[in-house]
Amino acid sequence: MDDKQDIVDEQRERTLTEKGLEYTLTLKQAERSRLIKVLTVTSNDLQTLMQRSTDPNEVKPTYSKWLSEYEELLNIHDQYQNLTENPSEKQLDDAWFQERHDKFISSKQSAQQWFSVNSQKPARSVKSHRSSRSGSSRSSSVSSQISMAKLKEEQRKAELLAREKSLEEKKFIEEEKLKLRFKEEALEIKTELQVTDAKTRVIEELERSKLEDQQLEQIMVKDKQSDKVDNSQKDTENSLLNPTVPAFIPEVKKDAGSLRQVQIVIP
Repeated sequence: MDDKQDIVDEQRERTLTEKGLEYTLTLKQAERSRLIKVLTVTSNDLQTLMQRSTDPNEVKPTYSKWLSEYEELLNIHDQYQNLTENPSEKQLDDAWFQERHDKFISSKQSAQQWFSVNSQKPARSVKSHRSSRSGSSRSSSVSSQISMAKLKEEQRKAELLAREKSLEEKKFIEEEKLKLRFKEEALEIKTELQVTDAKTRVIEELERSKLEDQQLEQIMVKDKQSDKVDNSQKDTENSLLNPTVPAFIPEVKKDAGSLRQVQIVIP
């Protein structure tokens, strides 16, 4: 029955629309954040209880609750990861989760070590002699102090290892961010170059068009001047051929102190 339900759930996930997928991811993310807060509180309670007590029966209920919440958190994280389609976003999200997950792993290791130490202690008899009970109590107290000191050092080591792993994850994330920023800057430069090239082509086209206009204007001026010269020549020819046109008298110039007038008479 559970297998059939899983198949149905999987089919429903595959048929999610874009908005439906976005809404589902939002819900999963909110639920995961809530479970992280809940598990953090339970981890603190468990740590306080292990420092105060050496009785496994007193610590077991809190540890069982912690395990249940931890398992639920892992399930919801897997569901969120499976729904995330973008590989880059999936990788960044998993790195974010692992940074918090390492702290819970440290709490789990501390609890396992605590149970390993305290489960081996024999239960004290209530009916034993007072002196024996007193000696056993002192021995148990010393042993408990040693165990707690050892547990704290091991816990500190686990925390340092978790911080080291977290530092590596942060380094990876920063490198990815740096690569992305470089890509964005390269794209901006490429876009600016394309815009500059387009503007240059427009300016060159305008210059070429202006030069063509100037050349055309010069040709038109030459044509007009040529037309004027042709008209002047035609007028001169007409005056020579038409006897009714007055004779052409050239300009009178001074030459060697005397005036000389040249007249062309047309018969």
